[in-house]
Amino acid sequence: MSSHQRLTVTQVDRQTSERELCRDDVATIRTVGVMTKHSAIDFRDASSEDLANFAKGLESVDNIVGECMKNVPGWSDFDPSSITIKQLCEGLSNQAYAVSVSDAISPKTGQRVAQRVLFRVYGKQVSKLYDPKAELHIFDTLSKYRIAPELIGTGDGWRIEEWHYAVAVPCALMNNSSILCQVASNLGRMHKLHRRQDFPNDIPRDPVMELRLKKWGKGALEISESCTSDMVKGMGLERVVSEEVPWLTHWLLSHASSVSGQGLDVVFCHNDLQENNLLQTQYGLRMIDFEYSAFNYQACDIANYFCEFTMDYVSETSYPFYLVDKTAFPGLDDQRLFCAVYLSEYLETPIRISDSAYIQPLLQNVERFTMVSHLTWALWSIVRAEGDEALNSMPNFNEFNFSLYGKHRLDMYFRTKADLTAKEDATQQMTMTNDQEALRARVEALEQTAKGVTQPAAVLGISTIVCALALVGTYFGTRQLRK
Repeated sequence: MSSHQRLTVTQVDRQTSERELCRDDVATIRTVGVMTKHSAIDFRDASSEDLANFAKGLESVDNIVGECMKNVPGWSDFDPSSITIKQLCEGLSNQAYAVSVSDAISPKTGQRVAQRVLFRVYGKQVSKLYDPKAELHIFDTLSKYRIAPELIGTGDGWRIEEWHYAVAVPCALMNNSSILCQVASNLGRMHKLHRRQDFPNDIPRDPVMELRLKKWGKGALEISESCTSDMVKGMGLERVVSEEVPWLTHWLLSHASSVSGQGLDVVFCHNDLQENNLLQTQYGLRMIDFEYSAFNYQACDIANYFCEFTMDYVSETSYPFYLVDKTAFPGLDDQRLFCAVYLSEYLETPIRISDSAYIQPLLQNVERFTMVSHLTWALWSIVRAEGDEALNSMPNFNEFNFSLYGKHRLDMYFRTKADLTAKEDATQQMTMTNDQEALRARVEALEQTAKGVTQPAAVLGISTIVCALALVGTYFGTRQLRK
């Protein structure tokens, strides 16, 4: 069975290893959506050595215990020995730890306390990927809106968050209609957040797409010039940065439309919506991990989510620790369903799957913006992978091959570019042919009319034909120049 076919929960379970959910997660979760063993969170023992290499100011896991006891309400009542730490085996931009206390009741006050929190560590060189101060400001805003987890404490290079008792949405089930509709509705609401009167005015409103393509492109190019990796050097990053980045931006915006909801609205976006960042909880589906959230084109956010259907970071437990399946890209029916739900939320009016006048323009722009997803994460992967000692020291739960991942995404960019430009050229040629045939038919009709009229009228008719032919030449000459 190919992965683009719809799978049942039982079929997904049979394809995955017998991983079990943590006992307290099983007892707590009553998900809205679908839950499988494949959704389980993997943990490993926390390593002080890895932590010291990755973060500044946190030399050992004991530092994490100390910060949690100071910041989590009620935890100072517990003995440090009653606190346990496990590293989450997910996430590629930072490190996350599940920190738990032995009891949900304070031994001193008898009051209930949070029994588990998430301790997130950014890393020493995270500023090469995003602005940590801006990210914290955005996270704090979303936390107050109850979109992001509650922010419990923060420090230099780390923060403590509310723990969601949840399971991730497995990639193989992202086309389940329950999941698809929940994501579409959540994303539609997120894209309206900036309309709130209390939305911060100091969050930059310019679309982040071009900024990141340039910044990560520059970083990737510097790395390719200094590293010894034949794979990275063979990617042709100099041409990618100097030619592809400006071409892509110009090509996308040449299809600009002022009509709301067609994909080019600049809205507040998640920008990294994928299986590890979607959780099913007892209170519905939740989005997490807002490191890359910023204003962007709405089609860019949707296109990235569709591309992530083809990227599986969880089920593959051996090198290179991810799977690529291009056939898993959502089919047209699923895309139309997603867009109908999304637009119903975003435009605040009922949109049906059959409403092509609303759905088709958005889908066309989403298809074009898939190239942005591939190119952006290709460049990000090179920055994350090579050339910088601090970045090389970002340990993961496995040896995720960022260079190979970047090469895969770059290959997908060029394949998508070839397909889309050929498709649009064919469409343009067909339009030109149809227009030419229509004008030719008009000229022939004028000729027939001229044959049956008086001489002065005939002269007038011939003049009209000459003008029409001149217009035809001018029209197609202009189209050819534009092409």
